[in-house]
Formats: sequence, structure tokens, C-alpha cells
Amino acid sequence: MKERRKKIEEELEKLKAQLKEIEEKYSSILKEEKRLYEELKKYRSVGDLYGYNRVEMRLNVVARSKSEVESLKAETERRIKGCLEDLKRIDDRIKFLKPKVKFVVEKPPS
Repeated sequence: MKERRKKIEEELEKLKAQLKEIEEKYSSILKEEKRLYEELKKYRSVGDLYGYNRVEMRLNVVARSKSEVESLKAETERRIKGCLEDLKRIDDRIKFLKPKVKFVVEKPPS
């Protein structure tokens, strides 16, 4: 049971590292999206239709990748939650299997 717990802990560490990478990627996508919106406002105010359409297409690509990263993030968070529940279940099982009282061994009189 302790081996299983160790495996789950290792998987949990991998998932946490993966979640950190996903969050970094998500924040970079948000920065890119914000920059593109600023560029879009600039082209709208100038009246450059070609530049506006070009930026809008890039914005659509960024929005698609953002939704993909969001779903990946949600899945990773769900898997982390599952691992934490498994660890709690294993800890409860180990605690249940441990004897609650200490056995007193009487020494024979010498």
C-alpha cells in the first residue's frame, strides 16, 4: 500500500509540474491576446481594413489555442484532485489498519 502511495505521490508531482507549465503557457497566451486587442483598436481607429482583418485572424487563432489550454488545464486540475483523493483514501486505510492500542507484553518473572 505504501508503494502505491509512493507511485501516486510521484504522479502528483509530475502533474503539478505540468500544471505550472500550462499556467505559464496560458499567461503568455493572455498577454498575446491583450497585445492583439490593442493592435486591433489601433487598426480600427486608423481605418486600415487589411491590417484589421489580418489581426482579427491571428486573434481567432490565439482564442482557439486559449480554449485548448483551458481544457488541458481543467483536465490536469481534475487529475490532481483525483490523486489527492486517492492519497487521502490510502492514508485513511493505513490509519485504519494500524493497531489502535499498543500491545503490552508481560515479561515473565525472573
